[in-house]
Amino acid sequence: MTEDRRGRNLCGNGERLTLTAPGSVKRNRWRLPLWFNPPGSQSSLSYHHDESRWRRRDPWVYVDTASPGQEFVFDADGIPEGNTWLRSLFDT
Repeated sequence: MTEDRRGRNLCGNGERLTLTAPGSVKRNRWRLPLWFNPPGSQSSLSYHHDESRWRRRDPWVYVDTASPGQEFVFDADGIPEGNTWLRSLFDT
């Protein structure tokens, strides 16, 4: 039997799993795919419905996250890109 070890290297994948915006001195400034905050729609990221937290710079969206930043939930229901992106994080 072959052991399924997908996701085993998550702790060592650094840049791919880092949400902090590259070059930012603030750890709470995250760079995310655009679909995290679609135009004309409220973000599905819990605690982040205030549009003043978000800045769009294609192909990314930047958000100044609320503190503490460990228990946010993103509702990806109806967002196929979200499911694909999350799956890609575990397919190492």
